[in-house]
Amino acid sequence: MNRINNIIDKLTHNVFDYTCLGIFEKHKLMFSLQMTINIIIGDDGLNFKEWDFFLKGNTSLDQVKNEKPFKWVSESGWKDIEKLTTLGDIYANFANDLENNGAEWKEWYDKETPENDPLPAPYNEKITTKFQLLLILRVLRPDRLINGIKKFIIEYFKGSEYYISPQPANYKKIYSQSNERSPIVFILSPGADPISDVQDLAISEGFIGNKFRYLSLGQNMEKEAKELIENSSQRGYWAMLQNCD
Repeated sequence: MNRINNIIDKLTHNVFDYTCLGIFEKHKLMFSLQMTINIIIGDDGLNFKEWDFFLKGNTSLDQVKNEKPFKWVSESGWKDIEKLTTLGDIYANFANDLENNGAEWKEWYDKETPENDPLPAPYNEKITTKFQLLLILRVLRPDRLINGIKKFIIEYFKGSEYYISPQPANYKKIYSQSNERSPIVFILSPGADPISDVQDLAISEGFIGNKFRYLSLGQNMEKEAKELIENSSQRGYWAMLQNCD
């Protein structure tokens, strides 16, 4: 059984690493969340009503039945709370409990990092998972959802922060998956420039001096780019074309 678990852990690790090679840094947390949810689905451990609410909130076009009890509760949050109370016994009395214990909830709401603090009673005992906590954050403190998602992923992976940590580009791994017929394409965000990292990789692979050449493209640079590629292919050099819009 331990062997199977180790294989699963390693496969999950590899899938995450491989996917992160092809997505922007800002999208990696989204992918990590989706991956975690899909694993939970595979284990039949997901409450689909809660997941649907987390994604969509209250999509009803009807007006809220009751006015929100406090100014610090947003209009959209109060509408979502009405939907939340329909998701099961855990949340059935949430709207009433919020209204009846406004001072305690306001104290929790005003905390800088409410996702790290216990919820007011009885939800400090009713809410038993970090995912359920995400629903509370969604309706009251949506600005803390990103941090809540990170804590949810960390909890699921037994304290590991690997799947929420920045994953720097592994140029050696990228290079190992390419060949002379499969060029490497960098899709960059504004301000990003991989040239220094590629130069370091070239040096480590023995492509130093004239063996590594690069050209910044612009208007009417087609001829130079073609010559660079042809010469490099004939002589076994690395050629890097920049600004390929």
